[in-house]
Amino acid sequence: MLIGGVGWMAGPACIIPRQSVALYNLGQAKRWDEAMTLQRKLWRINEAFARFNLAACIKAGLEIQGLRRRRSRPAAGRADGRSSARWSKRR
Repeated sequence: MLIGGVGWMAGPACIIPRQSVALYNLGQAKRWDEAMTLQRKLWRINEAFARFNLAACIKAGLEIQGLRRRRSRPAAGRADGRSSARWSKRR
């Protein structure tokens, strides 16, 4: 946003939504020093997403936060009968 963008599509926002919203809000408010400080703290996550598979990073990030993948019944209308996955909080 510092160079004129109005938003972004970010895989990391799936696993760090609060920080991503804070970064967006800082950019919207043109509080660039604070935005850059937060961006530097979050940069390692961006590096992981650049190095590894996007979906794998999101799944691993959610699992690290205590969410686990569980299987559910097949989705309605799904011809192959495969079950869909859902996320739930670990107990």
